[in-house]
Amino acid sequence: MTLENCNLCGMCNESCSVTNITKKETTSPRAKMLLAKKNIPDKTFYTCTDPLEYNKSCSKNVDINGEIMRMRRLMVEQGIETKSNKDIIENLKRTGNPFGIIQEIQKPERDDINKNGKKENTIRWICNEFKNEFSRKLDF
Repeated sequence: MTLENCNLCGMCNESCSVTNITKKETTSPRAKMLLAKKNIPDKTFYTCTDPLEYNKSCSKNVDINGEIMRMRRLMVEQGIETKSNKDIIENLKRTGNPFGIIQEIQKPERDDINKNGKKENTIRWICNEFKNEFSRKLDF
């Protein structure tokens, strides 16, 4: 269903973790749909952590996620972005990942043997190495 079918009932608000934490209507999916209906770009469109969840709770089957993504695209085209959003886009363009980490991954001498001589899946090893490097960069 299209945005016009949204009656701003607020059923989608229940599935918004940001609204549930902040208790602010201004961060709610309903507020975003009101802004989208009026085609008003606002940085609140960037506060969504999982907009696909909103679609599940919509009684009118409005594609809330699609509308949020449409508004985000419109905002990027108009140069209305957060610093974080700009950084993520730049990192994706530059490195292919949102974190901006460029790392040469050294493959173990044998695909199935790790540093301790234990058998290990190569993909799991690569993921663990990436996680370890990322954690060091963020000082976890």
